[in-house]
Amino acid sequence: MTQNPLRPLNRKAFTLIELLVVIAIIAVLISLLLPAVQSAREAARRAQCVNNLKQIGLSLHNFESTNNFFPPSAIKSTGNQPSMGINVDTNGAALAKGRSRVSMYMFVFLLPYMEQSTLFNAYNMKLDVRDPINSTVIATQINTLMCPSSPSADKFHTYSTTDTWTRQTYTNVKFAISDYAVNNGIEDGLITSGYVPPGDYLSMLFNTHSSSIDFKTPIAQVTDGLSNTMMCSENAGRPYYYLANGRMAPTQNFSEGIAGGWADYATGYTTHGFTLDGSASPGPCHTSCNNNNETYAFHPGGSNHVFGDGSVRFIKTTTSMKIFAQLISRSNGEVVSSDSY
Repeated sequence: MTQNPLRPLNRKAFTLIELLVVIAIIAVLISLLLPAVQSAREAARRAQCVNNLKQIGLSLHNFESTNNFFPPSAIKSTGNQPSMGINVDTNGAALAKGRSRVSMYMFVFLLPYMEQSTLFNAYNMKLDVRDPINSTVIATQINTLMCPSSPSADKFHTYSTTDTWTRQTYTNVKFAISDYAVNNGIEDGLITSGYVPPGDYLSMLFNTHSSSIDFKTPIAQVTDGLSNTMMCSENAGRPYYYLANGRMAPTQNFSEGIAGGWADYATGYTTHGFTLDGSASPGPCHTSCNNNNETYAFHPGGSNHVFGDGSVRFIKTTTSMKIFAQLISRSNGEVVSSDSY
């Protein structure tokens, strides 16, 4: 029996319409899955940020256990600071026209307690942080001081300056950046504008720039309670300038003093309060509206802070400025409920 040569073969295959439908379904599934993946990644980054602040809190408490006081957030001194092991070198490179100064940020003191003893031993405490002898140390990145949610790829800032006191010129000083810093208090504009009631909003680790004060904070001075007082907060994104909603500002105008070097005296900040779009100050926004010397994080809805008891807590952006200021102060006599932030 012969087969009909004109009989069509019975082949199984997708038609073009079926293929397009399958592709469309896959695209929809991917679009539904992607936000969940991004959310999971952010959760992991936020957990790492919490761990970073936890390590900073532990290092502060280890420092306190050794010295019986917490360190100042920063020092800019023309005299000695005996309790901090600082003796100004009047014969060294910091001397200029008979005047000398040392300046540095808190993380320099904490290096031995953050498993960075090698960096600490290489740092010359008798000289200014900007002195060329300290250049290698201050340009070294420390992973614990960088939030993984911060999008900035270049974590360095370089500038040249002349110290107004010593008249010493420092050229091409390169700092590695920290996404964490101490919130030293609030600006008077928040009080005069009515966002915060009058009071003493001195922070737990306030900085010192006096030649006559050997500044330190024993636990007894934190009368508001360690669990009610911030120690260190997020000020992420530096050395780049961000406005609200993670939007990079069109003009990048960070000066030498606010670029966020982990060893730079001026890395700390005070709360000014900004408008919700981050364009003007003062205002009701304390978090993530402007990272120009302000609390700023790239986590949705708020920022992480390590408190005096070593706990790390997430403070929402919707928290009132009044409550936020009360959490900064160490001895203003407030009673803050945990459900208020």
